[in-house]
Parts: sequence; C-alpha cells; structure tokens
Amino acid sequence: MKATTTYLSLLILLLTTLTALSQPQSFSIESPDINGNIMNKEWVGAKVFTKFYQFIPKADGTNQIDSTVVYIKQNKDAIFFAFDYYPMGKIISKSVTRDRSTEDENEFFILLDMENKNQNGYVFSFSFLNNQRDAAVYNQRNKSYEWDWIWDVKSTIIKEPENGKPGHIQTEVMIPVGKMQNKNKKQIGIDLQLFSYKEDGNYYYYSIIPNSELLSVKSMYKFDLTTPFEDKLNIDVSAIPFGVVQSFNDLGDTVRVGGDLNASFENHKLKGTLNPDESTLEADPFRFSLYSRPIFLQEKRPFFSKDLDIYRTPINLFYTRAIDNIRYGFNYTYRSDLLKAGTAYVDDRDVDGNKRNFFVTRPNLNFKNFNLGGMYIHSKNEGTAYQENIMSFDGFYRFPDNPLRFGAQFVNSWNSTNDNPEEGSAYNLYGFYQFNDAGGPFADFGYNRVNKGFSASTSFNNQIGLKDNFDEMYVSGGYHFVYDRKYFSDINVSSRLLQRQGAS
Repeated sequence: MKATTTYLSLLILLLTTLTALSQPQSFSIESPDINGNIMNKEWVGAKVFTKFYQFIPKADGTNQIDSTVVYIKQNKDAIFFAFDYYPMGKIISKSVTRDRSTEDENEFFILLDMENKNQNGYVFSFSFLNNQRDAAVYNQRNKSYEWDWIWDVKSTIIKEPENGKPGHIQTEVMIPVGKMQNKNKKQIGIDLQLFSYKEDGNYYYYSIIPNSELLSVKSMYKFDLTTPFEDKLNIDVSAIPFGVVQSFNDLGDTVRVGGDLNASFENHKLKGTLNPDESTLEADPFRFSLYSRPIFLQEKRPFFSKDLDIYRTPINLFYTRAIDNIRYGFNYTYRSDLLKAGTAYVDDRDVDGNKRNFFVTRPNLNFKNFNLGGMYIHSKNEGTAYQENIMSFDGFYRFPDNPLRFGAQFVNSWNSTNDNPEEGSAYNLYGFYQFNDAGGPFADFGYNRVNKGFSASTSFNNQIGLKDNFDEMYVSGGYHFVYDRKYFSDINVSSRLLQRQGAS
C-alpha cells in the first residue's frame, strides 16, 4: 500500500558560488563613500548642476524651484551622484509596491542613455527612505520593470521643512555599469527628474534640461566621460545541489543539481540554467544586513527578466511565464546601436509532465525614428505529439516632430498534432498620439485580427484561454489638463470604444 502522507523536504547540501575568469569591480580611491553624507573632498572634479527647469506643470515664469545642487562623477566602473536638497514642501518617503510608485511619495529619477542614441536606456528612482526601483527603457519611453540592477543609494534627512523654513536632505548614489551592454566610449545621456512638493501642497517636477519628458530618454543632457567605461569579461557560475523527497507523486526520492552560468563581454551576453530551484523561480531581489555585513539576494529569474525588451512584440508571442518547469536552457543576447537580438532555447515539462522544448530567436533593427523586427519560434511537445513553427515581422515608426506613432505586426503559424497540419495568421495595426505628463491631448487606436487555425503556445492570448478567429478594434482619446494650483491640479477627460467580434 502506497503511503498517503506526503513527505516533502528540501535539503540544501551545498551552496557554492564560483567566479571564474571575472574581475571584481574595483573602484579607485577617488570614488565617494556612499553614506548619505556629502563631503566636498570626495566630490572634487565632479560636474555640478545648480540650474534646473520645471517641466510639470509647465513653467509660467513665476515658479520657484527648491534649492538643489547635484554632483555627478564617474570612473571606469560606475557613475556617482550626490543630491544636496533643500525642500520647502512636505516630505513623503514610502514605497507601497515594489517597482511601482504611489502618486504621493517623493522620488528622484536618474535616467541613463549608455548608448547615447536617445532610444534605449535605464531609469533608477529612489525615495528618501532609500527605497529603490529600476527599469529598462526602450523605444524612448516604454519600460520593462522586470529588469533589476544592483546599485546603492543612501539618504540622510538632516532637517524636515517646517514653519516656512526649508528642510535639508543629502543623498548619494552609485550605479555600477560594468555589466551594461553597448556603452558609448566618449559620451552618454543623463537626465535627472526630481519630484517635489510646494508649500501649498501642489507638486512639480524639475530637471537639468529644459525640454525633459517624464521617464523618457528622448531628450538628455550629453555628459562627456572623463575616462571610458571598462568592458570586462564577466563569467559567474553558481552550483546548487539539492535533494527532494517525493513520496506523494510516486517519483521516488531524487537528488538533482541545479545552477546558473552568466557570461558577458561588451555587446554579448550568455546565460545558461540547469534545474533552477522552482520554489524561488519568481523571487524578487532583496537586500538585508547580517552581522553588519550587507547581503544581496539576486533575483532568481534573470534568465528571462533582464532581456524582455528584446523579445517583446505588439502581439505578445513569447510570454515567458508560459514556460515554468525548466530543466535546462540558454539565452544569448546581443546589443549594439543598430541591432538588438536574442536567441533562447529551453527544455521544460508541461503540467502533465510531458517533455517540451522551445527555440526562439528575434532580431530587432533600431534606426533613428523607426524599428524593424522579426521573430521565429519553434516548439515541440513529445507527450502530445504537438509541434509548431511561428514566423513574425513587426515595425514601428515615430514621427520626429510630433508625438504621433504607428506600428504593425504580422504573424503566421504552422502547427500539427499527430501529423494533422493546421495553419493560421494574425496581424495587428495600431497607433497612438503620445500622452504628455505636462498636459495636452492623447489618443490610441488599433485593429487586431486572429484568423482561424492560428496557434502559439507561448503567447499571452493562449495562456488566458483566448480563442482564435476574432476581430478586435479599439479607439480612445482625451485631454490631460495640468494646473499649477493646490486643488484639482490634474484632470483627465477621456472616452474609449472597444469592439470584439467572433470566436471559435
């Protein structure tokens, strides 16, 4: 008689992290100590900013900006920032949800365009309680919040504002850049977007450039490097043997070895994984202190998350959460000014234990005002005898002198089950008049058609159970009013029409 009681124990036999052929980031003696206490001698030679421009709400010539001094310096490994801030309005320092901001908290945003092309970049934001969030930016203002980075920030609230007298806050930031791909050797783009409250309770954003757009790399301050960033060969290998007792599912007791390989150099990055620990597959990065030593637990799904901007398409064909029970896989990406490309192979098991494998490759050409991309996906399920091939082409055009944008994608699938072939197609046409946080009109419109027979097992539509053979059309628009006043400072007036027809 089989045991009906489940005994599940996870025994960590060994946890080792090996670093081979890699050089640790070594900062020069001129590097500031990130402790939230700005020392003049540490910031000698830094670029100093004292002039700022209010961009939300749009300045009317009478706006008063809080006294702020920003220092920026860099070495071959990192960029350093210091903020000497004297706020007149209230200070709210909290972060309710990771990688999402409330509309109330004070946050400062650092935007970096490492390519210096005003196309792609990164945004780093922090509050004055040292809460951090970050995101990758692509197509100027689209963001991938699944991207995570290890960086340091420390703020010291010296004095709160009260009785008409300003407060005083000092913040220091260090952002390592050694493992970022495709770094410009001479000049990068930087923007600092600072959120502050006025004494009457209204808020405003100000920046180091007059034409700043919120969380966009369209307009950036051109920062000349004093020394080129160093590209290193980084290879990190981690091995985690673990044992699993599995009486309930009749698999018997097993011992598996899991681990990860990460290698990067200049524009190239290769990641491999073997038997990732599923209990922490979706774990977020976390920082804590143990016996006064800083400990950083890395995110457990960087295999996909740091490259979703490359694999993302208007019709979401490669929804990575469709791949859950990974046995092994690799993911190679290449990033240059012109070409962003990725290739991945994964072997996993479906919910019934059937062996599946997926191969996906995507090139994406980035020109000044338009992008052209393609994607090929092959998948096979040995247990159900199902296999599919998917070919996709997409493009995106950005008008240089106005916020009007257009995009399109065409996809065709060839799939079969037990040698019974089926073919189908889908396409998406869309456009939008880009929303402006400083106020103005906005609109978006699109048409999506999925023909009978179209199937993509890794698509988002497949994961939510959406059938084929349907049309979808949407139109929306409105106006965003922004006023420099205490009450009703933001007003949105909008309407939306959505129509869907047909389903198999």
